[in-house]
Amino acid sequence: AKRQKILSFAIYDITTLGKVNTNQIKKIKKRWLFIMEEVLAGVAVFAGILLIVVLVLAVLTIIANWKLFEKAGEPGWSAIIPFYNSYQMAKIGTGDEKICWTFVALSIVDFVLGNIKSDNGAFKAIALLVSLALLVISCYVYYKYTQSFGQSTGMCILAIFFAPIIFLIMALSSSTEYVGPNGVPRFKSFNNQNNGYGGNDYNNSYDYSSYHNNNNDGFLK
Repeated sequence: AKRQKILSFAIYDITTLGKVNTNQIKKIKKRWLFIMEEVLAGVAVFAGILLIVVLVLAVLTIIANWKLFEKAGEPGWSAIIPFYNSYQMAKIGTGDEKICWTFVALSIVDFVLGNIKSDNGAFKAIALLVSLALLVISCYVYYKYTQSFGQSTGMCILAIFFAPIIFLIMALSSSTEYVGPNGVPRFKSFNNQNNGYGGNDYNNSYDYSSYHNNNNDGFLK
């Protein structure tokens, strides 16, 4: 009885073993080719689905940011401009020019380094550090961006991990309005703080109701 062995034909020429005939060799090769074709087909399907998901998320993010930018008083079209949309997001969320330009610079450098192929250890280390720095500042910007629309701490944290979904919820919500950088109302210092005019809010410093109710001079009756 002949002993049947399946050996890797990439390493050995199975015909030299003298224990497996030609027909068996053809069957083994055919089986391996079938397995490889199935694996490659599965990888192709997975890659296709992943690409579709990425494109859908990218489109949803653009739509969400377009509406959010407009709510913040910025042009919606800036959401589709690479790197400029990063600047706008940081501007809306933090109001800090240094953070805005740092975010943009890291995004550009990371994009450039990511498209350069190199086996140099120092280059890989620099690219890794840039990617980590971008990750940290991205988390910070996403948090502040969400906070600037008056969202809770929980929503801000969720935006770090599920930005497209959270941004879309905010964009489609009629109750979501832009508050101000870092979630601080833009006119808080004017309306809600002691402004020196009798220690009262400017808008509430005069009691108009007393005028309407007590004035009997004939002007308002």
